[in-house]
Amino acid sequence: YFIVGGLHKFLETEREICPAFHKAIHNILHNYNSRLLRQDTIGSWGEDYSAEWKEIAENLHVSKRLYAAYGSNMDKSQMAVRCPNANVFGKAYLEDWLLTFPHYANVESKQGEKTPVLIWEITDTDEKALDIYEGYPNSYDKAESIVNIDGKFYSVMIYVMTDEHKGALVTPRKGYKQQILSGYYSAGFEETLL
Repeated sequence: YFIVGGLHKFLETEREICPAFHKAIHNILHNYNSRLLRQDTIGSWGEDYSAEWKEIAENLHVSKRLYAAYGSNMDKSQMAVRCPNANVFGKAYLEDWLLTFPHYANVESKQGEKTPVLIWEITDTDEKALDIYEGYPNSYDKAESIVNIDGKFYSVMIYVMTDEHKGALVTPRKGYKQQILSGYYSAGFEETLL
């Protein structure tokens, strides 16, 4: 019913109207997409939802979305290489999310915390490139959060490290944390987070 009623157009063009609804729909889509990629589509009664989820995900796929970077993707020169069509949309805080470093940067849900983020508007091509860099859906999965940018609220996509990847024995590349700090300073944040 939502698809026939024009939900795709709403998601694509009406970002400022009811960000909580945008967040809910995108979180459902993130769940369907990651489960489709992991081939985890069997319901509790043995039914396979792959065809239905794929149809919904394809019909509600947006060509542009807002993405909140909290790690090395705050670095504009890195994003110019990874996502050449991306544009800075603004800066904000992820409310109730804590910046952590199991090895690479991550955010974890924690009431009362906040993490500074740089918001990018990315195309679907950019998102596919980010998926590869972030190891989606195995190393990082996707979630949706709401941010306040200059008094307006928007739903934004974030990458959240999977529990399996948190326990991996990984050493970040040399200069990784300094690159993140540089990204925070160039975005206008002054917090000492690392």
